[in-house]
Amino acid sequence: MATTDNQDSSIEIKLSVKLTNPEIIPPSSNVSQIINNGSNDYVINVIELYKNQFLNKLIEKQNLIKELYKQYKNGNYSSAAEKEYIAIQICQNLKDMNLLMQTTINQIHDLRYQYYLYKNICINRILNLPDSIPEPTPPLPTIIKSERVLKHNNQNLLEINVIPQLTNLKNFMTEMTKLYNPKDEKTFIYAFNAFIIKSHAFLKISEIKNTFNWTDEENAINDEIEKMYKKFNSIVTGKNYPFWYTKEEMNESINVGPIVGMLDDEVYNPTVPSLPKTPGPVNFCPNVRTEIIKSLKLKPNEEIFTVSPEILNLEIIIDGQTIKGSSLLCLPETVKGKCDPISLRYFSSFKKHAYHENNMPPGVSPVNIKDYVSAIAYYMKVGTGYSLNNFDENIITKKEIIKACSDRINELMLEITSSISKERKDNTGQLYNIFKESALKTEFKDEMLDMLEKQISKDGLMKLNFNEK
Repeated sequence: MATTDNQDSSIEIKLSVKLTNPEIIPPSSNVSQIINNGSNDYVINVIELYKNQFLNKLIEKQNLIKELYKQYKNGNYSSAAEKEYIAIQICQNLKDMNLLMQTTINQIHDLRYQYYLYKNICINRILNLPDSIPEPTPPLPTIIKSERVLKHNNQNLLEINVIPQLTNLKNFMTEMTKLYNPKDEKTFIYAFNAFIIKSHAFLKISEIKNTFNWTDEENAINDEIEKMYKKFNSIVTGKNYPFWYTKEEMNESINVGPIVGMLDDEVYNPTVPSLPKTPGPVNFCPNVRTEIIKSLKLKPNEEIFTVSPEILNLEIIIDGQTIKGSSLLCLPETVKGKCDPISLRYFSSFKKHAYHENNMPPGVSPVNIKDYVSAIAYYMKVGTGYSLNNFDENIITKKEIIKACSDRINELMLEITSSISKERKDNTGQLYNIFKESALKTEFKDEMLDMLEKQISKDGLMKLNFNEK
């Protein structure tokens, strides 16, 4: 039988995107121009990646693997080495397919970060700050009671004036209102940009001066902003709005946490007393799913590449070892061979497949257990923030967000107690002691220690004393 000798099994990946460096945006550019350029870059580049790189090449590669596997199963070979040569080609093509999927996912993640840079410059200009990302500074102290006078940098917080910042935000919202045309679907993106910038800017302005202490003039400007925001909010949360995420995708987004490097500016901040009606736990970019479907003339769900069950279940033998197709593709088991690079699922803290279980995050150890404590505190803060505030049910329900936080907390706690259980066999107790020391420094120390005690008791481990200081 003739084999596919000298067949080119490599895959060439050319990822080229057109970007405007946010660091060189002219000072004369206003906020609406900056964020609109950022969103246009994001949408155009993601569509180009799908059109020229992602779907077509994966389909071609999958068809090649199917053909090779037919030869592998049905061919008449003069030697075992000849058959193994086909198996090696199949293995290489599977690795190439995986590389293309993972590279596309990472490229879109980078584009999300690019959009963040645009957004960050917009927020800085509204706040009258430099364009570059400043070094992190301690947050301003929160005023619990209006009659209590707190000072920061020798300035009475009650005397801080945020009229310039609110005026900048109002001007931005006014400009976006002029650009939006309800009769032109292409202008929906302006509603999305207005929604995003207002939500983030409001949080930042509230950190400069607590909303409990705003003057009548500041509140009057904010009332004008809110009128425009409510209009955009109703647009963005509409049923047919093309740039929003589904509730399922929103549930996935809450997985984004400190373990996988989410920027502090993008993390939901429930410590601000007066919150805008927005989810806010991720770096929201325009959801280009609808645009991809239209541009590539696809049916819904065809934008999601699905690996053929034939390829997932194929088995080849190389060097006496049996290799299954699914073992060479780094996709979560829960998605059943589907690759959806624009899904928020791929930025989860915990991945449910072998590759990431071995690489991200690392198992609980004395070196990183403090990171696990921080992650638990983060999800407790998000869940508590949502439970205490009223949000627009058209966006996402509090129940869904709180459940997602609870799931993440339970996953983390199970990882920790499992490691404590294994360590106990060595009679060290180091993990428990570091966990306790770290937990006592968080605002949720009582809840965190109580959870650990209950989980340890449930697991049948030794009774631990959490009352020691």
